[in-house]
Amino acid sequence: MEKLSFFNRIAMAFVLVAGLMLTACNPDGPTQIAEEDQELAELDAMVEATFEEVDNISYEGMDEAFGRDYQTPGVGTLSPCVVVTHDTVSKILTLDFGTGCVGNDGKTRAGKIVIDYTQRLWRPGATMTVTLDSFYVDSLHIEGTKTHTNLATSFNDPITLNTTLVGGQITWPDGTSATRTFDRTRTWNRAPNPAMDELIITGTASGTRRNGVNFTTTILTPKVYRRACRAQGIHIAAEGVVEIQRTGKPTVTVDYGNGSCDTDITLTVNGQSTTITL
Repeated sequence: MEKLSFFNRIAMAFVLVAGLMLTACNPDGPTQIAEEDQELAELDAMVEATFEEVDNISYEGMDEAFGRDYQTPGVGTLSPCVVVTHDTVSKILTLDFGTGCVGNDGKTRAGKIVIDYTQRLWRPGATMTVTLDSFYVDSLHIEGTKTHTNLATSFNDPITLNTTLVGGQITWPDGTSATRTFDRTRTWNRAPNPAMDELIITGTASGTRRNGVNFTTTILTPKVYRRACRAQGIHIAAEGVVEIQRTGKPTVTVDYGNGSCDTDITLTVNGQSTTITL
């Protein structure tokens, strides 16, 4: 009995020490997530929102050029300071923001968005190529070429687009940059009122962080962007789940929520979750 009691005491001491070591390694409990994982999720959300905004402006420019009304307060981004040039023969639409043009969303843009199209994007088989020419949003330099192809075969089909981004890059004033390329499918739900438009996106992407680390993303549950949220100043997805992978690092899962217009995202790493506000 004495030996049994002795070994029991040793076992209890071992469990106690192990517990103290675990507490010391994870003082904040089960919701502690590394700062670099939070920064990665925030960067991914910001980069995605930035390139989605280029799409939204391109769609808006094309629609307005052909008569769709975006003048409902809070719906359109383009303001009167944008110089619009539409070459209907060559089918090139240029949105020139000059050296600085404040949009209806309060952001200052400079440079040009050049849109080369075959026909209206909602028509089956249509293509639209968007090129950024010395384009800036506030202090960020945005680069890249996006190509949209309508995969529908008839007007009865949903507006399903294959969208690619080549040479995507965002450069900060300090010279650091993040890159992005992707090949995705999106469904454009066009409503009678543009304020109710939605974009539903699936697919993968790859890129580098500002520190040069490579990563890839996979959309596990379709991401949904709502124009109604943009009108409230919310530019990230309203819902969807994305998985971010890096070599030698744990996977980060980002949940954008249940569809409400907010800037909260929930991160999960190694079974630990926390919600942050962007």
